[in-house]
Amino acid sequence: MANPIYFIEHQGLRARYFLEVDRDENSREAVIGLIRTREADPVKVIEVDEAAGTVRDCTAELINEAFDRVPA
Repeated sequence: MANPIYFIEHQGLRARYFLEVDRDENSREAVIGLIRTREADPVKVIEVDEAAGTVRDCTAELINEAFDRVPA
């Protein structure tokens, strides 16, 4: 089973853009690490599960996890 792929829409100083993340290192843990270290300021994080054919917005979930917050 393949791991999901994450797309991070980042808010830069002047514009929004998608961060480039190596496909081989693209993981939930890697995205959480980018958020935690503030290398990513996500507007939206999309999780694509190619095997299941699903796409979902997991922005709040990953931000909460990165900063050890309890979901509301």
